[in-house]
Amino acid sequence: MFKDRRIRAAWISIACNFALVVLKLIGARLSLSAAMKADALHSSSDILVSGLVLLSIWITLRHVRVASQPQAREEDAGEGDAEEDEEDSAPEPPINDNATAENLTALLVSLLLIGTALGFLVSALTGYAYPLERIPAAMGIVWVCILISYFLGRYKIRVGREEGSISLEADGHHSRMDMYSSIVVFVGLLGDLVGYRQLDTIASGIVSLLVLKTGAEILYSSVRGLATSEVFSYQPLMGLRDSAVGRRVAPIYDRWFSTHVALLIERQGRLLGAALRHRRRIAVLALVVVLATYVGSGFYRIQPDEVGVVLRTGKLVEDDAQPGLHYRWPSPISKLHRVKPGTVRQLEFGYRTIGKPGEVSEPSAYLWESMHREGIYEKVEPVAIMLTGDVNEIDLNLVVEYCLADGRAAGFLFGHANLEALVRCATENAVRHTVGHRALSDVLTTARPEIEAEIFTRLQGVLDEEYDACVRVMAVHLQDVHPPVDVVPAFRRVATAREDRATSINEAQGYRNWTIPRSHGFAAQIESDAEAYTAEQELEAEGDVVYFNQLYGAYHRAPEVIAFTMYMDCLEEALPSLRKVVLSKEIGAGKGGEPLHRYFMMGEFVKKGLGGIGAQANTWYQAENGE
Repeated sequence: MFKDRRIRAAWISIACNFALVVLKLIGARLSLSAAMKADALHSSSDILVSGLVLLSIWITLRHVRVASQPQAREEDAGEGDAEEDEEDSAPEPPINDNATAENLTALLVSLLLIGTALGFLVSALTGYAYPLERIPAAMGIVWVCILISYFLGRYKIRVGREEGSISLEADGHHSRMDMYSSIVVFVGLLGDLVGYRQLDTIASGIVSLLVLKTGAEILYSSVRGLATSEVFSYQPLMGLRDSAVGRRVAPIYDRWFSTHVALLIERQGRLLGAALRHRRRIAVLALVVVLATYVGSGFYRIQPDEVGVVLRTGKLVEDDAQPGLHYRWPSPISKLHRVKPGTVRQLEFGYRTIGKPGEVSEPSAYLWESMHREGIYEKVEPVAIMLTGDVNEIDLNLVVEYCLADGRAAGFLFGHANLEALVRCATENAVRHTVGHRALSDVLTTARPEIEAEIFTRLQGVLDEEYDACVRVMAVHLQDVHPPVDVVPAFRRVATAREDRATSINEAQGYRNWTIPRSHGFAAQIESDAEAYTAEQELEAEGDVVYFNQLYGAYHRAPEVIAFTMYMDCLEEALPSLRKVVLSKEIGAGKGGEPLHRYFMMGEFVKKGLGGIGAQANTWYQAENGE
């Protein structure tokens, strides 16, 4: 099988392309280059193409070998020998069936390549471009891949022309295309090295288009083979010229493009010939280019938001490289570390984030009773549980924001083996000290701003004075503070009882505030009524005194009249509803008697026209008393 040069060339192509895939994946892993990932996909397509070419060559050789075997059989052989020959000679599958299976496989491979290439192209256009790392090492790997692709393509083209294999020759040209894609990747890495980071994204898009072209060529070749029932033969898209549509478009192509294409092909041939004649000089030039590339890899650019730290053979030689273009000894003699001093880092204390919003299901609300077994947050209980100043347990989560201290990039990188662990331990120290001097009720309610400020001050002091950590604390934020989950129901009952107590106190104070002023008002009203009654009684007594004095004086002047008047007043008060007539005793006995001392009529007796008697009595009274 390996005696045929075409078979050996196909296997060599598969092995070399596999090595190219491994090298490019290593380079992509080291540099985080999307273009190198796409180039690795392109080399994977080369493996598939070489495998299909190998399969087509093997099928062709098999049927040629079967067709060349003698077909004559001995007619006089016995029946047993004939049956034995029939059993030994297994029927060869028809070439059409093999061709169909091969072309269907190629069709599936082409669709897979097209889909993957489209995915890489979309990712290059819309995805996030990660900052590249270890660019000189990646450039060296790409340079090796360029050389392998060049010599591999040249080898397959030569074998294909000498053996008359169109598929192998087309595969050689495809390897040349892989070389061009690697050159594009090299240019992208070089551009990123000097500060043009978008070149890697552009290179990724170009390589994706090349992979898409390869998939389209395999698709065209497989569809062509299925239509003609022929063995798969890899054809470039230029083969469309022989189709019905191609024959219609060919004049336009010849008119506008063929002249330029012919010139390019001619120039390429002259260049290849000149390269073969001067291969030693080219080798020396390639070595010079490699050395120049290695020496030039020492140039590096610091972005506006970065500072650089350079180590030479492990010794610090530059601790604060400012933004701009600089030079250092190439790797591995020196090593560059980039630090972004303005980047704010977050330290989660008491919990950790295990997902992004939308990636995992979350509860509708994070309550105190939440066990944090679902959602994007996971509780770290040994750290979150601590004691307060009144010997109560509390579950506390917080976030610490910190960044690099000004001018301390080297200390930030190499001052401590694990800076994040150091900040975490210092944070736990500050938090437990601060919370341990506070009451539980204060931590849960009103003292949160004071606690954050105290933790901030103590944490910065510990990092600066005890550890010299080259870290500047930006902020401390308390996130979730509540009692431990096991005692939350009891705590809620206690809180409810406290609220009821406060409600009762407020209601009692409200009743007190309503009752006491009302009582004071009633007392003031009673006091005012008493004072008014006193004044009224005093005035009434004074009036009675005046009345009595006047009555007493009148009694001295006319005691009988006053006595009679007082008698009549008492009689009127005792018998208010009776009609009363007052006469002299003599008149009452039917005698003439003395003149009427006084005649007093009241009620209806006066209304009946006897009021003159009273007037006469009054006139007599005044005459008797000399008034």
